[in-house]
Amino acid sequence: MKFFLNIKIIFFLCSFAIIYLLFSPFHNKVLLEDIFGVWIGSFNGRKIEISLNDKMQCKIKINDSLSNSIEEYKGTYYVDFSKKPIPLTIKKINKLDYALYTTFKFLDKNSIRLSFFSKSWKFRSISIREENSIILIKNHNI
Repeated sequence: MKFFLNIKIIFFLCSFAIIYLLFSPFHNKVLLEDIFGVWIGSFNGRKIEISLNDKMQCKIKINDSLSNSIEEYKGTYYVDFSKKPIPLTIKKINKLDYALYTTFKFLDKNSIRLSFFSKSWKFRSISIREENSIILIKNHNI
């Protein structure tokens, strides 16, 4: 009888531990380090490359295959992980006299869905849908 009671207690504790791990607020926690790196995607014939580093510097490179042109922008960025979707602000951009505002969400550790950029934080997307965003994949080869 005591043996079965111990098994029930062990089963209960294991079940509780599994449920806690699945629904824990730390289970899907995103860290700042998770966004560091080079993110690549494409939209309307343009290859888009966004580099984010640990010094909060950002580089955006847009390669337009239709016009065979390359645009490159550099700036500083800020992210706020306390909000969902996660806002990303890029300021002090060379060649531009305004900041860029967007939001993103992680699809997994190696891909994000990024909403289109806005010149005003008031007009950045607060919901990310397929028609107002692009998917960027983390490039581990760089």
